[in-house]
Amino acid sequence: MPDITISQALGKYTSKIEAVYRERIKPTGYLRSKFPSKVTTTKLVSIMVQRGFEKIAVDAARGTEGSRNKWTLSTQKIFEPLYFRENFDLTQLQLYDNLFSEQNLENAPMIAALINSIVENQIEQQEKIERAIEVMCAQVLMTGVIQMSSQGTGITIDYRRKAASLVDPGAGQYFANNIDPFAQAQADATFLRQSGKTMNMTFDWIMGETAIANLFSNTQFTSRQNLFHMLLDGIVPSEANETTGAVYHGWISAGPYRVNLWSYPQYYDDPITGIQTPYIDTKKAVMLPTTPNFFTFFGAVPQVVMPGAKPTIGEFVQTSWLDAPNRAYLYEVESCPIPVPVAIDQMVTRKCAP
Repeated sequence: MPDITISQALGKYTSKIEAVYRERIKPTGYLRSKFPSKVTTTKLVSIMVQRGFEKIAVDAARGTEGSRNKWTLSTQKIFEPLYFRENFDLTQLQLYDNLFSEQNLENAPMIAALINSIVENQIEQQEKIERAIEVMCAQVLMTGVIQMSSQGTGITIDYRRKAASLVDPGAGQYFANNIDPFAQAQADATFLRQSGKTMNMTFDWIMGETAIANLFSNTQFTSRQNLFHMLLDGIVPSEANETTGAVYHGWISAGPYRVNLWSYPQYYDDPITGIQTPYIDTKKAVMLPTTPNFFTFFGAVPQVVMPGAKPTIGEFVQTSWLDAPNRAYLYEVESCPIPVPVAIDQMVTRKCAP
């Protein structure tokens, strides 16, 4: 049996905690903001996709039948959302043990503190899932492939992006060299306009830390900033948004397009190595319409529904249940999210540094 010192045994009489600090880093959600939420009541998520076009009408001779139109069939795509289940045992909380001292059995502040601790823990559970969703959104934008951790299911979801949307210009064509980054930006925007069929003429260019540093040191980029009277660009001091975690750097002109420059210097703890890992590849940049046709779908979580009752639906579902044989009282947060780029061609990922 471990020894307990006199000072520990009499701590409540001899000392008082003057301050409590519990570090909690709130997750950022800039990438997820490009994938707005849609909640469904079913386990599987189904979408219908039909390619658009920009054909023109051809005139017909008077008295003829004219041009008969046909449309391609819509493609139905069905996805099974990923499943996350985070829980903790109430009986293992330090505050739970404190309730059973004679002085605290009827201590309302202590009970309130326990309730607050339960709420804090459930919020942290939800935030872990929110970070996982942000990682999935980043993977879609960087490679088009969602790769779940080997610590979990290891599931791979490949959205089969076009090769033209994953650009590696090769040595001698990266931002750090004396090349024209405005022409590269225009090429990416043109792909989004032509292949992505977006009607946006303003785009967001989200860059890794190395990529944007190399852009700002590019000689053609810096020389154009001296053309004060032309106002082709509007580069500004960094403006960080503490809620989304994104940093705005201004805008540039790229042919007929306006391109907003963003960086996203945010990180998560890798579940295997524990190393702080950036959401955005530091050497890459991804360009999107300001309002891409992307969504994060939330399916129904597994649950036992009693006759006459309705299932609980939502992005995150909080539950609690008693595990009497194991003397545990579990509080859980469950979620079934999957980010889906419905318009798969509305993103271009460019490698910007060797």
